[in-house]
Amino acid sequence: MKASANRTATIRAGIALGASAAWLSASMLSGAVLPGAAMAAPPADTIVVAAVEDVRGIDPQRERDALAHDAYRQVVEGLVGFRDDLEVAPVLAEKYEIQDGGRTYVFTLREGVKFHNGAPLTSAEVKWSWDYLMAEGSAWRCRSNFSGQTGFKVEAVETPDPRTVIFRVNRPNGSFLATMARVDCVMTPVIHPASLNPDGTWKELIGTGPFRVAERKVGQSIELVRFPGYVAQTTPASGLTGKREALVERVRYLIVPDPATRKAALVSGDVDLAVMTGDAAADLRKVPTVTVSSTETTSWYGLLLNDRDPMLKDKRVRQGLAAAIDRDAIAAVITYDRGKGTASAMPTFSRYYSPLHATGTKPDRDKARALLKAGGYNGQPLTMTTNKRFAMMYDQAVLAQGMLEEVGVKINLEVVEWALQLANYNKGAYQLQAFGYSPRYEPLGHWERIVGPETRKVWKNPDVIALLKKGEASSDPAEIRNAADELFRRFVDEVPMISTFHVVSEVVASKRLVGVKSSPLGSPYLWNVSIRK
Repeated sequence: MKASANRTATIRAGIALGASAAWLSASMLSGAVLPGAAMAAPPADTIVVAAVEDVRGIDPQRERDALAHDAYRQVVEGLVGFRDDLEVAPVLAEKYEIQDGGRTYVFTLREGVKFHNGAPLTSAEVKWSWDYLMAEGSAWRCRSNFSGQTGFKVEAVETPDPRTVIFRVNRPNGSFLATMARVDCVMTPVIHPASLNPDGTWKELIGTGPFRVAERKVGQSIELVRFPGYVAQTTPASGLTGKREALVERVRYLIVPDPATRKAALVSGDVDLAVMTGDAAADLRKVPTVTVSSTETTSWYGLLLNDRDPMLKDKRVRQGLAAAIDRDAIAAVITYDRGKGTASAMPTFSRYYSPLHATGTKPDRDKARALLKAGGYNGQPLTMTTNKRFAMMYDQAVLAQGMLEEVGVKINLEVVEWALQLANYNKGAYQLQAFGYSPRYEPLGHWERIVGPETRKVWKNPDVIALLKKGEASSDPAEIRNAADELFRRFVDEVPMISTFHVVSEVVASKRLVGVKSSPLGSPYLWNVSIRK
């Protein structure tokens, strides 16, 4: 069935359910196509990518942010990385061993690896990079995960010879390697000391990846060029690991904030590739000059519930709200039938996704009404905060509002600027929020986003925190699976939030490109991609 037909069917299903006008309005969002900006056609040796926003910076210690991931992953590498199945595998390391009951990690570096300035990779650069990332005052995203702030600490990094790096930690932690591989940790990058000026200020990014940074025009573009000295792994390519080769001379990221302009540029052939969502991706499936590939990701959407609020502190009220939500309908409308609803934080492609996590997606309105009444809810208005910067958050809020109205819950939508919503999220200052979480790839990191004592986290049950920490400390897959299943059971019972769906990444690529694939690890890779002759 075509996407548009599926879309219509979904909306009709909403009518059959007696959905309000507000429920249906979300299906009409973001339909206009604006004329694209004037752009030059891509050069014969260059892949042109339409990026959503400019990066704040490319210094991993100071200015790097999530927007830099696309370019970063082409340029830098870490000791380990994630495969597409979310398992960790060596990258700059040839192998690693876990010793001393999980307190010592010994990495053996691959031979022949070079930095972009021609210098060989040795253990000295690995230690220098680690010290740079962990320095006092560093804003590296994952510094707190290794500094002892969360109880786990890397106590020493030793370099007994040029090919051996030893990490000594204060206690076993089954998530150590996965945290080092995290994309939002920039894969714990190994960069050359010459990336800094003699006075310690940032100069340029010198990594070991298949591409190097050639030029950055702030607010306009980032250009990468092929690194001819790159030494690829010999194992099959998967995710951020394995055999990755630059098959084109250049990759140019153009900053194109407007989605309609990106869409028009793809149709006209002015850009080769972009990540699109919703109606834009659905429309582009009809364009003969492009291909669209879809993949479920670990980006997770849901409705946050403040259990400290007087109206939500009774878990029966929260359970009633959850029972009213048709997760499959929300996912179908927002993803144009590419995604499915979920009651769990775990993505379906994780090895720890058991059949248990596939349950709980269907609404039960009679149950919802009974639970709400038993919990003392008598029609009082609840406020759900959302924003329009991220359309999926807003659409999700509108759809949920209509579904909750069907069981007698009055929802007032509070639409604010994203910065204010995020500030209130960090302070826990809200009743409900339509929210979305950035990707996590480590085994229990899907749950870590919401579990913990921090003010921003919605699930502060001490027993749950202890359960998570126990699971994170283990490297036994059976123990990790048991922890994941028990977290899900408690999640369904306590309802600190209502899970709705995982974001589907839709990669739109010109048919002049060969080898483009979508990935659960985020935006597409430009290695192993060639230009059709």
